[in-house]
Amino acid sequence: MKDDAGRSPNEQITIEHLLTHTTGAWAHGVHDPLRLNAQMTHWELIAWTLEHMRLTRAPGDSFAYSNFGYCILGRVIEKLTGQTYEDYIKENILTRCGIVDMQIAGNALKDRAANEVKYYSSVDPYWRNLAREDACGGVDRDTERFDEVFCPHRRLQGYGPTAFRRGPAYDDYHDRRESLLCERPLCRFTK
Repeated sequence: MKDDAGRSPNEQITIEHLLTHTTGAWAHGVHDPLRLNAQMTHWELIAWTLEHMRLTRAPGDSFAYSNFGYCILGRVIEKLTGQTYEDYIKENILTRCGIVDMQIAGNALKDRAANEVKYYSSVDPYWRNLAREDACGGVDRDTERFDEVFCPHRRLQGYGPTAFRRGPAYDDYHDRRESLLCERPLCRFTK
């Protein structure tokens, strides 16, 4: 990789690279840093990843979807605002939209809040550190109000208010959340 004014490849990564999934490494999948070292905090995982998982391409050269990039962006928000990611998002975005029932998801089924969805998967969905995935979608929220504000077109897809009552449509929605992501930028973090 080319040298950018004497900076290391990691030092060349910008906010834009993180937002557009063009960091040069850390693709979503089996080698996603967020799926490794579940005992580590956000900051420990970032330090470990920067040391042990070198970039495979120059920043900006190619696209590779990366939840880990959004984990870093969550820490940028914390560093710049002096607030936790959760508090900042609640106070500055969600509350202003009328969404008042959001929290970071628990790491185990026993940590599940009373109104939190139950996660289902062919493997144990609680095997990883869900709380560490806060900035890349590890939130439990007022799903109906969130979609009403950020993804109103979903009503046209049959996922309106009545679909959010417990039942087949509700369960189907949560089973297919990733496949329902829309192309509108504000909807991308509904995963």
